[in-house]
Amino acid sequence: MLVESLRRHHFGGIAAVPFRLLYACLLQSGASLASLFRNGQTAMIYAWGHMEGTMKEKYPDIDYGVFATPTFTKGTPFAYDRYNGESTPGVNKNQSKEQQAVAQDFIKYLLANDDSIREAVTELNSFPAKVTLQDDKEILAEPVMAAIQPRVKRLIWPGPAPSTVESSGTIAFQNVFQNGMSIDKALKEAQNQMDADMKNSDFVSLENKYAFFDEHK
Repeated sequence: MLVESLRRHHFGGIAAVPFRLLYACLLQSGASLASLFRNGQTAMIYAWGHMEGTMKEKYPDIDYGVFATPTFTKGTPFAYDRYNGESTPGVNKNQSKEQQAVAQDFIKYLLANDDSIREAVTELNSFPAKVTLQDDKEILAEPVMAAIQPRVKRLIWPGPAPSTVESSGTIAFQNVFQNGMSIDKALKEAQNQMDADMKNSDFVSLENKYAFFDEHK
């Protein structure tokens, strides 16, 4: 969901309708996903990598597989999916220089220490940012890591987008699938709601930092 002029979130043109609906469906992800999957109320779910830990802990009897987010064409898309930049640790600018130095060391440990990275892979299915581990055979033996690795460079992050991006998408989904509203009307209402909510927002997308941003048309 690219942002026009890096400030306005939008659903795109008519050609993007299949993706827009998929996006709205995916936003239904929530705390009940695992139980819905366990109870057979849904055959497929879209969730962050830590869902595997939830399944192991709560529903170890379920035999399931994983696969990468599907695309609508066989070619390489502008981006396959987004990644979760919101959970990236940072250094508090208001702390003392000594405290900032300690925080920097901790972040370096999280990002560069092999043992820490392997633990994140095992516990959270967090793909390594450390290049030397991105082709590691032991790491790629994990199903989720194997699914992510071929396309990891084609994942994009918009920045910490306002909550209306998800809430408006959820309402669009509900209007189409539960209230019988037409797709065009539901998406138009969602767009109008996001525009109203973000009118005075200082949000600026980080999508132009994406390595393949120039491919966007």
